[in-house]
Amino acid sequence: DAVTVASHVRKDLDTLTAGEIESLRSAFLDIQQDHTYENIASFHGKPGLCQHEGHKVACCVHGMPTFPSWHRLYVEQVEEALLDHGSSVAVPYFDWISPIQKLPDLISKATYYNSREQRFDPNPFFSGKVAGEDAVTTRDPQPELFNNNYFYEQALYALEQDNFCDFEIQFEVLHNALHSWLGGHAKYSFSSLDYTAFDPVFFLHHANTDRLWAIWQELQRYRGLPYNEADCAINLMRKPLQPFQDKKLNPRNITNIYSRPADTFDYRNHFHYEYDTLELNHQTVPQLENLLKRRQEYGRVFAGFLIHNNGLSADVTVYVCVPSGPKGKNDCNHKAGVFSVLGGELEMPFTFDRLYKLQITDTIKQLGLKVNNAASYQLKVEIKAVPGTLLDPHILPDPSIIFEPGTKER
Repeated sequence: DAVTVASHVRKDLDTLTAGEIESLRSAFLDIQQDHTYENIASFHGKPGLCQHEGHKVACCVHGMPTFPSWHRLYVEQVEEALLDHGSSVAVPYFDWISPIQKLPDLISKATYYNSREQRFDPNPFFSGKVAGEDAVTTRDPQPELFNNNYFYEQALYALEQDNFCDFEIQFEVLHNALHSWLGGHAKYSFSSLDYTAFDPVFFLHHANTDRLWAIWQELQRYRGLPYNEADCAINLMRKPLQPFQDKKLNPRNITNIYSRPADTFDYRNHFHYEYDTLELNHQTVPQLENLLKRRQEYGRVFAGFLIHNNGLSADVTVYVCVPSGPKGKNDCNHKAGVFSVLGGELEMPFTFDRLYKLQITDTIKQLGLKVNNAASYQLKVEIKAVPGTLLDPHILPDPSIIFEPGTKER
């Protein structure tokens, strides 16, 4: 498509110059101090600006195909505010696809050196004030966040999908893990749907989430498949998203005009931004597509989950159980994978319309089992809420075992 105006380039946070960081920090401090950011953050979770069956609920959309669109509008809302307050750069993205060695200084240091005033000042990106409550956001990074390929592997499977709704569920559940593992266990943390948007890292995280969607769109274009529209959930795509369509709550013209999910696909022309690169781990779109095809050559096995809201955030861990000894005993000490669910008190009810698929192939092979024979093992599920308490594993339906034959095996 012809690009009319893509005047803002979203850059990798790690590539910003000292001057760009200073400009971004100054603009963000302004929108914190005049409560602009609090007001935008209130769109997502608490205090609950939307209604569902007569009750106040969070406006953010989760568990449905409009999740990417709602959050694309949200990041655009923050970006407009930053640019209006003098930022020389668009919203940068925190690229968590590569293994995270340490958190960026912009979000992890409690203070920064203010070169203009020749002093150390509180870092506005370290935490955020919660609207309507005497509290600030906190983070407690978990060990799972660092030094592994979890995000990369999950992203690759999401990007394999050539149907928008199949992509969306894998993509959304992937994004949940950063919330869980960066936020930790506290009430006002990044891991709570109710409070997460008040943490400034939220829009940096969602800029990268949005970039993943943009990469998928480019893959679809390369595949010759629909990329600027959804080929599923057509009715949902035509319904304006709350609260962006409400001019009283949202005076920002551009996100009000383009508040229908169908309008959010063409981000370059409608919102006038683009990314510095749409490579994934230094792989171009053609290189990435070749890798994805190679990954599909051999059979894989998945645990399929029908996920719905439960009013809280949790990590779901899957174990493979194999017969051990006499009397039908099983050995279930074989961890096969984990995924996260983002929730909160005010979450809008949802049930995904299809299964989320967690790959368990490596564990099955390590146990010497055949990937196409589910009769030789069972699955055990452990669900741990963000505060660390174990929940009834049956709050989610029992998983299905799904075998996908490889393209070389069909």
